[in-house]
Amino acid sequence: MIGARAREEEGRAALEDAATLRRRAVHALREEGLSQADAAAVLGISRQRVQQLSH
Repeated sequence: MIGARAREEEGRAALEDAATLRRRAVHALREEGLSQADAAAVLGISRQRVQQLSH
């Protein structure tokens, strides 16, 4: 049985991985010439979030 602490660590690691993948996806879409609004639509996030991840 996995303890609560281990599960919390796994959850944090998964969130960090997801954030890294989202940031990479934003950069790739923007490099392809998509607008912030279009990149947001593709990724299912807000345009403001795309702007934050673009930096």
